[in-house]
Amino acid sequence: MATAPGAAQNYIDPRNYAIFVGTERRERIAGNVSLQWAPASDDGMFYMEGTVTDRSGWDETFSPNIIDNSVLRQQEEIDIGGFRVDDTQQIVGFTDNDAVLINRTESGFRNTRSFSGAIGGEWQFSKLNVAGEVSYANSDTNTPYSDLRFWGLDAAAQAAAQAAASPVDPADFGNPSDVLRSLDVTVLYDTDNESLPTVDLANEALWLDRDVFALRRYESREGQIDNTETAARLDFSYDEPFSGFSLIESFDFGGRITSRSFESSRKRLFVGNIQRDLVDLDTGNRRSIYMSEFAPGLIQDFDFDVFRDIDGAFDLGEFTMFDPSIVRDQARTQAIVEGLLAGTNKEAAVRAGQQEELGRFAGIDEDTIALYAQFNLDGDLGTMPFSAVAGVRYVDTSLTSSAFQRENGEFVPVSLDNDYDDWLPSANISVNVQEDVILRLAAAKVLRRPDFGQLSPALNVNQDAVFATRGNPNLEPFRATQYDASIEKYWGKGNLISAAVFYKDVSSFFDETEICLNAPNFVAISNPNRRDELCFLDGRGGNPVNPNDPGAVPDPDSALGIPTEIQINGDSGTVKGFELGYQHAFDFLPGFWSGFGINANYTYADSEDPNGRPLEDISKNSYNLTGYYERDGFSARLAYTYRDRFLDDILNGRVRQLGALLADGAVPDPTQGNSFREPIKQLDASVSYDINEMFTIQADAVNLTGEQIFDTGTTGTLWRVLESDRRYSVGLRAKF
Repeated sequence: MATAPGAAQNYIDPRNYAIFVGTERRERIAGNVSLQWAPASDDGMFYMEGTVTDRSGWDETFSPNIIDNSVLRQQEEIDIGGFRVDDTQQIVGFTDNDAVLINRTESGFRNTRSFSGAIGGEWQFSKLNVAGEVSYANSDTNTPYSDLRFWGLDAAAQAAAQAAASPVDPADFGNPSDVLRSLDVTVLYDTDNESLPTVDLANEALWLDRDVFALRRYESREGQIDNTETAARLDFSYDEPFSGFSLIESFDFGGRITSRSFESSRKRLFVGNIQRDLVDLDTGNRRSIYMSEFAPGLIQDFDFDVFRDIDGAFDLGEFTMFDPSIVRDQARTQAIVEGLLAGTNKEAAVRAGQQEELGRFAGIDEDTIALYAQFNLDGDLGTMPFSAVAGVRYVDTSLTSSAFQRENGEFVPVSLDNDYDDWLPSANISVNVQEDVILRLAAAKVLRRPDFGQLSPALNVNQDAVFATRGNPNLEPFRATQYDASIEKYWGKGNLISAAVFYKDVSSFFDETEICLNAPNFVAISNPNRRDELCFLDGRGGNPVNPNDPGAVPDPDSALGIPTEIQINGDSGTVKGFELGYQHAFDFLPGFWSGFGINANYTYADSEDPNGRPLEDISKNSYNLTGYYERDGFSARLAYTYRDRFLDDILNGRVRQLGALLADGAVPDPTQGNSFREPIKQLDASVSYDINEMFTIQADAVNLTGEQIFDTGTTGTLWRVLESDRRYSVGLRAKF
């Protein structure tokens, strides 16, 4: 057993052991119509097309949860027994004697209806080809969500404390003093950071004790997102623009105008801290509402393995929950809570229903004008034929972002404009160095605009985790200059072996940073059990005092803010590497065996920002291996995919205190809050058969081996394990 070498050293202490078990049902209906007309002269064609998609469903999620008290702490603050520390300063084994139980059931889903349509055509006028299109797309997304949570209480101690604090003065019904006597439980924790940890509750019968879990909070909300895009484009291609100069095959030019709008809003009903400050209006007495007081059928016992093929202390076995099949019905759940809270100081908030949250509103209008011109070249370099494209694109972007900002306790509308333009030259050339060998070279300036979520000025606050996120209307696009070179060798019918190198000089990428936001209204209602995760407005490092610590004198609200993640642009970065590819159809084999073939590719990518940190979502090593069979209308594929560890999230609230230095803001640490995804392996399969020219039947299987996903902090600290079921689907496609 290792002990802490010095009192000033910070240690990583896991604080929240949660298991989220979710089931989901999806229904997707889609339809597409396309009409085309072409004259007998074949000089052109016109078309009209439209697509409608409806996605709906529901999900049910429940979570037994154990709460410890800290993420980073020093030796003198460690009040657990028999702890073991690894070489990354993580406490990887201990017995905690004052953990708290939480129980929650929730349901949320994203329902989307979308439509897209276009009218367009093209016509050949001698040497000039003209093409154009007008398009419209719209999607409406509705996200209902309901959540019931319970807190483990020492029922006898809670009742005694409530009696001592009763009756409450009617003047204080709206904000009574807190009375909370949590049930301290003993839990054994052990991890190797490479597999599911052991989380063993000493008295597992508590999971089934309905006289322990008291209603803590109720939330019902509904989000609405509307997206609209209208676009028009006009393209021209002029063949042989310079007579007698055959090198330039054609000259292309044109433009596109796009107008996009995004609007996000949310209604919410939230009643919190029921277990600690509920008051009966008639008597003024304090009280709690336990699971045992719920009507029969609302609380259910469960008994199943949470993770497949795991038979250990992490398997909860039996536990009790609010029925997840009920919570997805928002109206029914609200009626149940209204009945439970009738006659109390919390009843009015529930009866008021969902209220518009102006602070969550975000509106973005984006208008772009894109113009381009390019030369298409075709000729010979000595005895080697080549083709090339060289041109430039100009893009002008205008953004207006709208939101509501709190001023003197009131929400007032605000808007912000952001305009930028870019010149994007590009060139590529393909040279047939031999009849079956092609050399390709390319260089280009590229950009990728931030999505609307990254631009949204709305403030999203997680009151439980005392952490917030906010987009940035001034965010600039991802900009880079990239260079590629590849060589490809072909033989047979589509067989290929290839090698490529690439280099990308990133001048502006998407990054995240954390600020301490002055938000007194959220500080006042922040989770008291995690108050030490708030931040100091004066910029000092370290944690505020946890009011639950013995003898603690809490820091005043006026000194504290909400740690808030905001989007920013990183200054520079690089990505470099190479790719190898191989594709081979075994059509040289006789009969049945000629349908087999393989595809394989490997990529090495090395990325770095100015802080020496890898860029987001880039693995150093990744590869795919696919075996297939295609013959007589039958097709089958088995695909294996691998990618090694990569930066998944630059700043994740769940690991925001963790960094290589374990300094918690006392000194700058660009790795703090980084969340990495450990190597991912997945095996998928698909089979299809063409019944005739009109109908095709298809079956797919995803994640056949049931691989788990592991998320870790910078130091390798395992903080989340994700496991998805194997997914199977069968479909029928029809072409008319």
